[in-house]
Amino acid sequence: MDVSLSPFEYLRSLSQLAGEGQQRSPSLNQPVENLWSGVGFALAGHSFVVPMGEVSEVLVEPNVTRIPGVKTWVKGVANIRGRLLPMIDLGAFLGLESRSHRNRRVLVCENDDFLVGLLVDEVLGMQYFQRRTYFDSNEDLPAELGRFIQGGYRVGENAQTWLLFKIARLFDDYEFLNVAA
Repeated sequence: MDVSLSPFEYLRSLSQLAGEGQQRSPSLNQPVENLWSGVGFALAGHSFVVPMGEVSEVLVEPNVTRIPGVKTWVKGVANIRGRLLPMIDLGAFLGLESRSHRNRRVLVCENDDFLVGLLVDEVLGMQYFQRRTYFDSNEDLPAELGRFIQGGYRVGENAQTWLLFKIARLFDDYEFLNVAA
């Protein structure tokens, strides 16, 4: 802090700096309007990103109570702050083999009154992508996975692919909604 500034002047300078910071992303030094952001997660060796509005919160894998007569990818229900949260192993539902059980996390997703917890191998935090790196193809993906993917982003020198997973499509999928064994 510059001791020659009064407290008011110091706060004004901080406010001005904060306003300048809103115009640019500090991590990519790109104008904010050129960036798309989402929650990144890993599943069976793939990197995915979910639009921010499709994830309510991220949890450590809770204890679950098993439910008889449901498909194997339904792990049960968990009591999260007084609400029952159906727990779905997303990898098992998609026919993918999970790679890590140590870092497993739950993406809590809500659509109207429908609440579900999706178990993923790892949550990779907020991801920011330059909009120009978006691609709209999912032809190389297995059909089980491809129906939930809407393109993706390629990043970096090695062109790492982040697949854009649309959780909203799960809520419209008959197989996902039909959990009875």
